[in-house]
Amino acid sequence: MTRTMVAAAALALTLGAVPALAQTSTTTTTDTGTAAQSGTSTDTGTSTTTGTTTDTGTTAQTGTTTDTGTTAQTGTTTDTTQTGTAAGAGQLAEADQTFVEKVAQENIAELDLGELAKERAQSDEVKQFAQRMIDDHGKANEQLEEIAKNKGAVIPTEAGEEHSKLRAELGELQGEEFDQRYMAAMAEDHQKAVDLFQSQAEQGQDPELKSFAEQTLPIIKEHLTMAQSMVQQAQAQ
Repeated sequence: MTRTMVAAAALALTLGAVPALAQTSTTTTTDTGTAAQSGTSTDTGTSTTTGTTTDTGTTAQTGTTTDTGTTAQTGTTTDTTQTGTAAGAGQLAEADQTFVEKVAQENIAELDLGELAKERAQSDEVKQFAQRMIDDHGKANEQLEEIAKNKGAVIPTEAGEEHSKLRAELGELQGEEFDQRYMAAMAEDHQKAVDLFQSQAEQGQDPELKSFAEQTLPIIKEHLTMAQSMVQQAQAQ
């Protein structure tokens, strides 16, 4: 009896040891781009591990760069070519423009007649006067041209019809007759010039032309005084 129980117990112990350890391990790994991991571990006493690693991470980058910058340049360049009449002449008032034209014509006439007087005059005093006209009116004309250029004003290049007639008349005279007619013309012309410069100095609208008139007026007056004195001396003889 006792032997039978011991044998039964030994058989039971042997049979119970067989399933003591059983391991089941299942591992699934899926990688689709982004690491997202899900793990499940189950311990059922028999050390059963079921591990599932699922990588279903999605890395999505959506970048949209839209450059719709538009650089539009519309340039219009108008080139106005001067044709005889300066395009910028409108910068001067009508009276100022008239002053520029008259003074320029006067200067051209004085330069031309001065050269003629140096050739045809008899008196040394008349020749010296003619040289003074060339020097002073030449300088004045340069100043006027510079101002007119900056203003876009029209500058005559000829003295005009009145001067042409006087020059033609003087061109037929010589000696004392030339001296008398030339000096009489100088006295008359410079009287007109004094009036013109005086008016511009007082009423001119352009500051530069007013300043030019004010600075030149004393010289014109001196020319007038010289011419009148020489005419009087000639008449007294």
